[in-house]
Amino acid sequence: MGWFAADLQLTAEERIHRRVTFDQLLIQFLQQRSPHRKFRVTHQPGQAAWLHLDEQTFHLAISYALPYALAVWSNSPLGIDVVLTDDFEKISIAERVQLAQTFFSPPVNDTLKRDSYDTLAYAVAWSQLEAQCKFNQIPLSEWSPERDKVLRAPGLASQTFQLKAQIGCLSWAYTQSVPVP
Repeated sequence: MGWFAADLQLTAEERIHRRVTFDQLLIQFLQQRSPHRKFRVTHQPGQAAWLHLDEQTFHLAISYALPYALAVWSNSPLGIDVVLTDDFEKISIAERVQLAQTFFSPPVNDTLKRDSYDTLAYAVAWSQLEAQCKFNQIPLSEWSPERDKVLRAPGLASQTFQLKAQIGCLSWAYTQSVPVP
């Protein structure tokens, strides 16, 4: 298991191609540490990315919270999501309520309501949802009992870490057999 983080100071035009830019930075990072190995990143629409190191292939999870980006790779499937609270401070409480009712389960909605749709609590809930969807390779979609059943599958674990100075959070979804770094 490994990880790589980057501060992507991108122009508006470059943001369109952020995945290619980040893939190149990741490969440069790996090649600096292991110059005799061959690295490649592949993406398929609607599926998780893969990191190829020589003949080995690893699950690759990528998240962007521009200007930041994070990649984690492992032998087992995983999902990550990085969220900055600034992104949610721009959303009014009324919009947060509407989005919460659309995307979150009733228990999560109740918790957010109890916390008055606090920015950090909302960011944590969103980050957890995104990480779980990425782990299960399903698109972010409106809440339904069927979607929740997939996201609550046996063996799925998740953790959330608060970033320094409450600027955001990182959520991590993984199978029980994958250790947290």
